[in-house]
Order: sequence, then C-alpha cells, then structure tokens
Amino acid sequence: MIKKIKRKVKLTFGPKVLRKMEVGGNIAPRIRRGKKMPARRFDGRDLTEIDQKMEPVIGQIFQEFHSYDRVLIKVNLNTANPYPASTAPDMIEWVVKKLKNRGIHRIIVGDCSSNTELPTRKVMKDAGFFSRLERQVEFACFDELEWVRVKGDFSVLPDLVVPRLVDQVDKIIYLANVKTHRHADFSLGMKLAVGFMHPLQRINLHRDHLHEKVVEIAAAIQPDLIFLDGRKAFVEGGPNIGRVERGDCVIIGTDLLQTDQLGYEGLLELKKKFQCLGNFTEDPYEMKQLRYARDVLFQREGGLQGEK
Repeated sequence: MIKKIKRKVKLTFGPKVLRKMEVGGNIAPRIRRGKKMPARRFDGRDLTEIDQKMEPVIGQIFQEFHSYDRVLIKVNLNTANPYPASTAPDMIEWVVKKLKNRGIHRIIVGDCSSNTELPTRKVMKDAGFFSRLERQVEFACFDELEWVRVKGDFSVLPDLVVPRLVDQVDKIIYLANVKTHRHADFSLGMKLAVGFMHPLQRINLHRDHLHEKVVEIAAAIQPDLIFLDGRKAFVEGGPNIGRVERGDCVIIGTDLLQTDQLGYEGLLELKKKFQCLGNFTEDPYEMKQLRYARDVLFQREGGLQGEK
C-alpha cells in the first residue's frame, strides 16, 4: 500500500517525463550493419589481466570505429546501488580510455534510471559518474531528452518510445553486467536495452510477456559492441540488490544473442558452484528470453524490421 502511494505521488509531482509522454516523431529500428565478430569470454582476476587478453580482439572490433564517430555508451544505472547492481566506475573509465586511445573523443555516457529513482542526473551524481568522468565525456540523461517512436513490426510490444539520441549517434556500446533478475530471470545485454524505453511505458512492462518485450526492445535498438562485466555477479536476487559472487570474467561481442548466451552460461556456472540453480536450465534456449530472441527475432536477416 505504501509503495502504491509513493508511486502515485511520484507520478503526480515527480519529473515531467513521468507526467506526460511527448513524442517528437518516428524513427526506424536501429539495426547493426557492420561486420560480426564471435562473442568471446576473457577470464582473469582483475581488469588489468583481462585487458591484456582482450586487446587484440578489441583492436579488430574497433576497426569499424572512426575518429569522427559520435559514440553512445549505454550504461546500467537503474539505481546508484554499487556494482554489480550498476556499472562499475573502473569499467566505464576503462572503456572511455580505450576509445580515446583510438582517437575517438565524441563520447556520450547515457541512461534513464528506474521510475522510482528518477531523475537520472541525481543517480549519475550519486554513482560518482560526474566526478570520475568530468571533462572526459558528455552525459545524456534520457529523461531530459526528446523522445521519438520506433516504427517496427513488433509482435508483443504495442509501442516503443525511445530517446531521439539513438538516431543521432554513429555507434552504440552496451556496458552491461552479469546478474540474476527477480522478474526477468537474468539481466545481460538485451535487458540493458530497457533503459531506452520511455518511463511511462515501463509502468506496464512487467505485467505480461516481460521476456518477449525485453527482446523486442533490444532488437529495436541494436548496439555495435557489447561488454558484459562479469567480474562480479548477482547469483540470486537482482537487479538492484542480491547475493554477490566473483565471476572473474568479461565477455565481449557484436551480436546480442551470442553475447547473452555466453553471459547466461557463465551465470549458470556460478549458480551451480554456489548451489542456487533455481529455474536455470542447462540449455540456454529453454529460457524464455533467449528462446524468443533466437526463434522469433534474430533469425530474421537484420533483426527487427521497420514498418512498410
């Protein structure tokens, strides 16, 4: 009852984005067109060790990035709770440094926090992003931006409204974590895409077909590169609080389905190790989210298609 009252107060007196949906036009789904690189897992006790193993692969992927590109790094800031609930500060600094070392300086770090945590600007501040990345990047709080409607052949989603920014950047990098999720089973690369969805649409997100909706959002805004930070992971609970265990790995890829499959397999290993398997299955494609991604969307050439 108290939660319902707080939610109503937030909707009535909270940020403007929670009171009214203003849509400034339509865009087509963002489909990744570049060369695909197989998803890879890199193990190590710390980021320095993992970096040394990963560098040759990152170098190949970054051949498609150009110095003039405007790059959006989509982070995980549902709340300001510490990693692995949110993006690790050292991880975002590491990715930014990688880009800058390759002459890419037009970098934007962005997200839209949970409805109960808005405004995102406060969450970014509380998470230490402003202090750590000041003068290195631009910041995009999606709840402060213009919104547009994605015109695509959705099956489960009735509609999808996202920041116009996704249509204004040249490259998108997903910086996701490896964690369980009490509603969606797990939160990896595809689940990160929910942060693009307009806050008023998120109100009904969990009511039905959550797994399928997650996939359709992810198919509508496809990244050029995905990092899954599995150095630590929630093996129970999630997405904001949970049981934390060491995973000691980072997974990278250019294909959401491949990358999330590796992330799921790593999470499954941890759940076995710590005897908290729950409803996780040996076959990744027995899980609703991954099965829908494989069988319904990503089997199509290019993924989600725009409306004719």
